[in-house]
Amino acid sequence: MFYLLAKILTLLILAALFGAWLARWWLRRHDEDVTSEYAHLQEQWRDWRHSFEERLAARPDVDLEPLAAGLQRVDASVRSIHIPEPVATDLTPVHSRLEALERAVAGIRMPVMPTIPSVDLTPLQERLDSVERAVRAIEIPAPKEADLSGVDQRLSALEQAVRAIAIPPATSVDLSALTDRLDTLAAKLAAQAVGPVAPVVEQRASLAAREPVAVPEPMSASEQPTVRAGSRNLLTRAHFGAPDDLKLIRGVKAGMERMLHDIGVYYFWQIAEWNPDDVVHADSQLVAFHGRIARDGWVSQAGELAAREDAARRPEVVA
Repeated sequence: MFYLLAKILTLLILAALFGAWLARWWLRRHDEDVTSEYAHLQEQWRDWRHSFEERLAARPDVDLEPLAAGLQRVDASVRSIHIPEPVATDLTPVHSRLEALERAVAGIRMPVMPTIPSVDLTPLQERLDSVERAVRAIEIPAPKEADLSGVDQRLSALEQAVRAIAIPPATSVDLSALTDRLDTLAAKLAAQAVGPVAPVVEQRASLAAREPVAVPEPMSASEQPTVRAGSRNLLTRAHFGAPDDLKLIRGVKAGMERMLHDIGVYYFWQIAEWNPDDVVHADSQLVAFHGRIARDGWVSQAGELAAREDAARRPEVVA
């Protein structure tokens, strides 16, 4: 145990000695002694100051006598300038001429204007007073209120009578009876050999060739076209035949045409009759394409395309 402690103590002493030697070596290598440098700088400063004082003491003296002499000569020249005394000016001739002019102006005599006789305006004033009294005496009758109750009653009765008119639905015209009678008449004429019967036969043939005139029945409530809420002519479906080719409008592609169908636009005449409010409403429905309607001029384009022969016609049932 004692041997181990002695060994450890020996190692500690050796480590301390080695550390001291290493520290001394590092300090000698990296630290500098500035004492000699400071002394050298102090010596240079003293030398420079001594040389500066010597040069300052050896400077030549400035001779100011020529400058003083020049100033004295300038002073003597200024003092030698002679300014003459002012001489009094004789203004007597000027005063004499002014007095003569004043007397001439005072001697001017203005001519006397003839007296203008005064005008008597009393008769004119009396006539104006009488005219004013006559104008004020004019009485304008108050307008009488017209009694239009009879006219209103007649108009109401006429409106009720017009509303009460019932228009019967139109039906197809059956011309079969007329055709049979024409056939019978043509046969009788042919049997009696009375004149040519060709015109009658031709007329009968033309009547027979005619198809019965079919007048469309009025739409039922279920068949009436439905306009979407918030719009005037946006439809729920294509009520009036095949939709127009909306891709003919500049800027409308297949995807845009499907979007227009989704919001209820199927025909050129719908876009052609849009007003600014309709444009705003339709533009709000076209997501991601706001402003396209006004920018590409859809309304004017649709007006031109609606006039084409193959375009769908605007029906009368849509307001």
